[in-house]
Amino acid sequence: MKRLRTTDASDNVGGIIFRNSYRVPVMKSGALPFTILCMLGAIATAGCMLADQPAVLVEYQRSGGIVGLDDRIILYDNGTTGITRHGSTSVVQTERETIETIRAIIASDAYTALSGDYLPPKPGADRISYVVTAGGKTIRTEDGAIPEGLEPLIREMNLLIADADVS
Repeated sequence: MKRLRTTDASDNVGGIIFRNSYRVPVMKSGALPFTILCMLGAIATAGCMLADQPAVLVEYQRSGGIVGLDDRIILYDNGTTGITRHGSTSVVQTERETIETIRAIIASDAYTALSGDYLPPKPGADRISYVVTAGGKTIRTEDGAIPEGLEPLIREMNLLIADADVS
């Protein structure tokens, strides 16, 4: 049980000198173990709140090309989207319809059948390289070798970059 006491300018409580009058709660000696137990409980359950954190839906990177692209997107399942372009990052909210379109692409048979890397047989200058992580897999490809099942997702990611106000 707590009791209150009034301090004045000459009081030194726990190394803190109070300059004005305050009413400070003072614990009885038995309350300290209870307080520590409560704090430990709060720390132990803090990780449980991580389940409420949004999950990454798509990670996307395109680089290279004649203009030297280096664009990145991290799209979360709640629509929060981090877009980095030309070294500047912007956080935007992607519309629900777009999120549902992207989910449908990732769940499609054409996308789920993809695996590994899809690279052209011969290297070429000024091709754009893509790295897409979504649906539990990472796919690497380049212009001239983009598989049909990946084209819709790349198109949606490129539209997000084009629509973003990133300098």
